[in-house]
Amino acid sequence: MIDLAIVGAGPVGTLLAAEAARHGLAAVAFERRPEAGPGSRAVGVHATALAAMEASGATERLLADDHAVMRAGFRMILESAPGITVVGEAATGAQAVAEASRLRPDVICMDVQM
Repeated sequence: MIDLAIVGAGPVGTLLAAEAARHGLAAVAFERRPEAGPGSRAVGVHATALAAMEASGATERLLADDHAVMRAGFRMILESAPGITVVGEAATGAQAVAEASRLRPDVICMDVQM
């Protein structure tokens, strides 16, 4: 059962989901845009959001993207923040589901088009 539905899966939505989980709520973040528009200012997870996630206790992440280069880039960004650990990677949606069940990460960074 979902306790909280979050519209927008950017850094703020991800942080909100992590905070909800820390307080025992089942949260899911939804992103409706398949890709950033030409006027989008979203450029990914920023250092301030990473620091806030770390403070919330959301320190273990699973990366799911069908492009290995993207996973490597996200891993580099996430692991540059103190206390952040990437606990797994997945190249397909099925792998992401299996790894999420096995690893139970705090946050899943997933390409919504997979």
